[in-house]
Amino acid sequence: MSWKKLASTILLKHPRLTVVEDDIELPDGHTSKYIYFANAHDSAMVIAIKDDSILIQTEYSYPPDQHMYQLPGGAIEEGEDLIPAALRELEEESGYAAGVDSEVSYIGYFYVNNRRSAAKMHIVLVEDPTETGETNFDPEEYIESEWIQLTTLRNMIKEGKIVNYSLLAGLALYDNTRN
Repeated sequence: MSWKKLASTILLKHPRLTVVEDDIELPDGHTSKYIYFANAHDSAMVIAIKDDSILIQTEYSYPPDQHMYQLPGGAIEEGEDLIPAALRELEEESGYAAGVDSEVSYIGYFYVNNRRSAAKMHIVLVEDPTETGETNFDPEEYIESEWIQLTTLRNMIKEGKIVNYSLLAGLALYDNTRN
């Protein structure tokens, strides 16, 4: 049962975000208003594995006002293919790249916020990346990267130190490829 759009109003238009409010008719005939993000781009996130370690990052997150753990990743630019976008983000944010001995594979995706957007976060696995030492941060990015043992990461999750949904969901998809 789908909903019927009756009217649509743009509430906010910004280069990074468009907020839309639709008047909708529900399957039972009632009408309602629904707010969503119209121009949210798909993103790519990388799980980089070397031996039994994973590359994680720490970055300040403004809305919760805290430094949080995350995985390298970012927006897939218009016209850009998924795997090249993921590899670009990996190198820009961490100084690591897929080398000649690296294995690169697509793991899957999840919706970033399915109640407010159709944007997907795609997960790409890069095994045995090569250090380039060259990063290209956006002006507002202050990212630190480090390799930690996967067992350490799992303990950090148990201890409540990892609270970033994309890292948690990405790791769950990664774990499902291993079972």
